[in-house]
Amino acid sequence: MDHQQGATIVTRLDDLPDVLTPKQVAEYLQISHDAVRALLRSGRLRGVNAGAKQSKYWRITKEAIREFTSTTEPAQGMKKPNKSSVVKTYF
Repeated sequence: MDHQQGATIVTRLDDLPDVLTPKQVAEYLQISHDAVRALLRSGRLRGVNAGAKQSKYWRITKEAIREFTSTTEPAQGMKKPNKSSVVKTYF
């Protein structure tokens, strides 16, 4: 992602390198670095850990990001909002 005076320009996945770091994935998905690492450790996001079990040396392919973002399941612990809850929240 590029930042210009407070504005965020979202980078297309195709414009990113073929292999990404957790930091790059976090920026692309707009989630925390810790969330990316948790997804990797849980296996929900495929990646390769080039170091020890708790290593910082994760690498993630664009294909793995495509697979992750194409899932239709809500995140663990998240529920799809029903129409009435949306109405109550916003009105």
